[in-house]
Amino acid sequence: MKPVKEDEKKVLGIIALIFGGIALVTSWIPFVNNASAVLAIIAFVLGMIALFINLKKKKLLALISIMIAIISFIVVLVTQASYGAVLDNALGKNDKPTRQSEKRGSSISKSSESQKTYKVGDKITFKGEVEYTITSVEWTDERNEFEDTQPKKVLKVTYDVKNLSDDDYVIGDDLELYANGAKMESYANDNTFETISAGRDYKGATQHFAVNSDEDLELEIKPYFSFKGEPAVVPLESE
Repeated sequence: MKPVKEDEKKVLGIIALIFGGIALVTSWIPFVNNASAVLAIIAFVLGMIALFINLKKKKLLALISIMIAIISFIVVLVTQASYGAVLDNALGKNDKPTRQSEKRGSSISKSSESQKTYKVGDKITFKGEVEYTITSVEWTDERNEFEDTQPKKVLKVTYDVKNLSDDDYVIGDDLELYANGAKMESYANDNTFETISAGRDYKGATQHFAVNSDEDLELEIKPYFSFKGEPAVVPLESE
């Protein structure tokens, strides 16, 4: 006759089952399922310990808790990936700029065939948010006498902004300048910092940059407080 296995030691198995059950029930809830993943891991560890303790005994609860823990963790991974994709799409789908060209000139502008780059005079539209037009880019001799150190050159960028959103829009932190990949500092020299209402526009906004490099320049444009999507790039030539 085959020996009858002893009854399973159930304490750890029951605890693991409780943790696993909670993890499974909450595994589909956004943000909450971060904690569900932790509970699933705990349930798995406790279930494995219970399985080891009951090697020569019945181990039904231990096996069930381990299976539930694994299922819970898989559900967490799947739902987080799904919710993350939806969130990225919701926040980032309007951040990719489109271009509409206008014939405007600049002494230091340079056109590009790349779809991700623009030139002075192009209308750069971030759908549902804002539309920019860089109207001129030029070197200026104007200096801020209160600055402790003066740069080699100061670049003045003039641009128009149209608010396409339903909320107020802040102008003043839209542009960044790079020389051969190195970020240039903003220069305190009558820079625009304004707020425009929904559907309104602002003509002749200005931003200045301190330039100490002779490398070719790139102007990056991105909506204020936007963390998703790609910036629009306007290549320039340093002269």
